[in-house]
Amino acid sequence: LTKIINDQGDKIKDPEKLLDSLKTKVESSEMLINSFQSVINRKPYFKEYLEEA
Repeated sequence: LTKIINDQGDKIKDPEKLLDSLKTKVESSEMLINSFQSVINRKPYFKEYLEEA
């Protein structure tokens, strides 16, 4: 990510907007992970399966 920002730095017209969109993506990824985690926690079989993997 740092490399992209360094390489594209001059082309980024609105760094704040980029930062906001990155934060949004991270937050939605975390929500996805959390909801997946709660599904796994409700299904012991999946939990055992993932621990073995």
